[in-house]
Amino acid sequence: MTRKPLSFKIIRAFWILSEICLIPVEKLLWFVNKSPINKTAFNPIFIVGAPRSGTTLLSQVFLQYFNVAYFNNITANFPKTPVAATWFFKRMFDKIPQSEYTSNFGKTSGKYGAHEAAEFWYRWFPRGEGIYTPAGDLSEKQRNELAVTIQYMAATAGKPFAFKNTYNAMRLGAILEAIPNAIILVCHRDPVDNAQSILNARIKNFQSKATWWSVPPKEIDQIRNLNYNQQVVDQVYYIEEQIKRDENDRFVHVNYQELCQEPQKTLDTIAEKIETKGLNLSIRNPNLPESFQLSTGCKVDPDDYEQIQAHVNELWGEK
Repeated sequence: MTRKPLSFKIIRAFWILSEICLIPVEKLLWFVNKSPINKTAFNPIFIVGAPRSGTTLLSQVFLQYFNVAYFNNITANFPKTPVAATWFFKRMFDKIPQSEYTSNFGKTSGKYGAHEAAEFWYRWFPRGEGIYTPAGDLSEKQRNELAVTIQYMAATAGKPFAFKNTYNAMRLGAILEAIPNAIILVCHRDPVDNAQSILNARIKNFQSKATWWSVPPKEIDQIRNLNYNQQVVDQVYYIEEQIKRDENDRFVHVNYQELCQEPQKTLDTIAEKIETKGLNLSIRNPNLPESFQLSTGCKVDPDDYEQIQAHVNELWGEK
């Protein structure tokens, strides 16, 4: 007899009940962590970029190569008790995660798969389309809670925490105000390839080229009524422009093409740059693939490709 899979509601109820049980552990760990901590040892790392820019692959190889902690497909289910979830997972499952370097529009599989943990970030940041959050938008209480929560997660894990969430590209001003020692890894992809990939994500997820998908930039209202080919290009452009406006000396830029062609060399270069910012990363697993397939060239309808390329040239200059 074949067993029916558990419904989403039952699974969700289980996670909620489990989180309630973790609340006493969370409070205890916050009390324990009130003792002095070497803050420079736990600089958090944020991986950002436009959607479909390669942030998922960057996070997968980064988490595989370096000895860092991160939200996974189990701990992300406990957004209100992340310190306790980190403590529990470390004792029950912590080992070298073996990645197959596969994902479905940013979503990974398996208990060790990296997770964007949206509900954790929604504790401090807005949902919906108006997600842009500059410095000054969070109250002092919110800034302190965000910083201390991440600090205690890292202290509990005993290693730096790395966070991959593309929506954080619209929150960098507020994040850096709360956590000035944060390190920001920005992944960049050829804008024509990037915009095409967003268009294909619209088609795959909504069977529509005209339906908005993923991170809305601050300029969402002015690009909402544009042609869909202009929208996907503008989405990449304005997200990257916002990252530029928020940039300071804590940023490290990563080229997606170079990451695909020479992943280990790229990661070693990242480590060298991060070291200059006060964080020494140790290697967890040096066995990375020699390269990854780079998706480039025309991947959409030829007419769409021509329009995307023309609009990219308008915004970035002739390619």
